[in-house]
Amino acid sequence: MDALTVSCGVDFKSQSFRITVMPDFPDADADEHERYRLFAARLADLRELSDSLLESLIAEATGDSDLSLSESLLGLIAVHDALTRSQRHSLFRHAYFQRPFLQRLLQRATLIEFLGSGPLSVDLFARCLASVDDAVHRQLLEHPGIRRDQLEELSRHGANRAIRNIATQKLRSGDHGGGGGAASQG
Repeated sequence: MDALTVSCGVDFKSQSFRITVMPDFPDADADEHERYRLFAARLADLRELSDSLLESLIAEATGDSDLSLSESLLGLIAVHDALTRSQRHSLFRHAYFQRPFLQRLLQRATLIEFLGSGPLSVDLFARCLASVDDAVHRQLLEHPGIRRDQLEELSRHGANRAIRNIATQKLRSGDHGGGGGAASQG
């Protein structure tokens, strides 16, 4: 029988008690691909992450003897959809998430979340453009509030040639949702 990890949590606001039961990693002889697959599958099944469960996942990820695998598992945590804004913000300062690639993943996930949750402000567009991140720029291109002048910026300064070409194509076809120039949204 596989070993199990039991995590208990109390949510004092809703006065609910939750028990999470997750299988432990297979024995240390399992190869890193299998350990990665199992961790990713378990993460995919989680629809919400309490702070204590998040810390448990981080401890599990950093406890792996394979440093590359450990960092890959932290990357999975960084981009998990169930992280709250507060949790993701705290990960920016977390000691285990200081590697540049993990900071970029956290920034990507944060910007994509902002893009999906409201209007495209001038400040948000500037932050997304400055990220020079393909995934963020692709989300920008699909944002319903993108303006013509913003598409022009992406056609000149997109993260890569594909982004610049898509922006140029949208400009030619008139496929932008936000209307006219800089005065249309502040």
